[in-house]
Amino acid sequence: MAVPCKLFEKVLGHQRPFAPTEDSKPQIEQPSCRVRVAFDFLREAGKGERPICEIQQQRGLDDQEASRFIENARYLASLRSGVGPRHRMEAPEASLAGMRNGTEIVCPRAPSSAADEHVVDRFAPQLEQLVNEQAQLVNAGLHCFAHRVWHNRSIVVFQNPQSADEARHYIEFLTCFGIARKDIRWFAFGKGERSRYLAEWKRLLGLNRHNQIERIAATNNSSDAPERWLGIGVRFSNSTAKPGSDGAGSFGFRFLMVMGFIAFNQK
Repeated sequence: MAVPCKLFEKVLGHQRPFAPTEDSKPQIEQPSCRVRVAFDFLREAGKGERPICEIQQQRGLDDQEASRFIENARYLASLRSGVGPRHRMEAPEASLAGMRNGTEIVCPRAPSSAADEHVVDRFAPQLEQLVNEQAQLVNAGLHCFAHRVWHNRSIVVFQNPQSADEARHYIEFLTCFGIARKDIRWFAFGKGERSRYLAEWKRLLGLNRHNQIERIAATNNSSDAPERWLGIGVRFSNSTAKPGSDGAGSFGFRFLMVMGFIAFNQK
């Protein structure tokens, strides 16, 4: 449910009242990519240095959109994997006090490398265009990433071949998004070289000898459950990724998927 602008300060508690004068009214910034707008809004609002309404107006956001950004970010922060939080969300120090009562404002850590920034700059406009053209596909793809990505790697994991339809939809999302199938990485988690589950995954997804399957150890290596899993990642560089690494640009992709969920997810 959207929180009206005039109620933001009451809900968040630590914000100062704001009654803009003619001189203090914020200038509305020119429209830009929504994932950038959403990130800048969350990062600035979380500092607690300026009233929410002022930041909202400056970014050209209405009450419903600003409220959705905050709620979606909090939702992602609440998701858990088997070993802790699924997403690496950050809360500025001024917002940490709100963690006890659920009023903190969180956002993902921004990419810092040139490779990660390049991925965001390259694919963010394409994501926004795809939202306008195929909203249902984008919603399914972002939802899949948000709930299935590993906590410390940008690998989306499907737990058994019964999830093949969802995996196919995610692959379709990636290709419509502008990622060539040759740049999709495939991961198996079984202990042995041969696996009837991997053979079934290959059949269901149409994988052949040209689709290299990379082996990766599951977090809980004592369980037999990972034998059924299949992981899907993306390669953004021609260089071979080091073992245990997602490769250059992968963190930027994760940032974009997380911010895409925050910016476009409709409950």
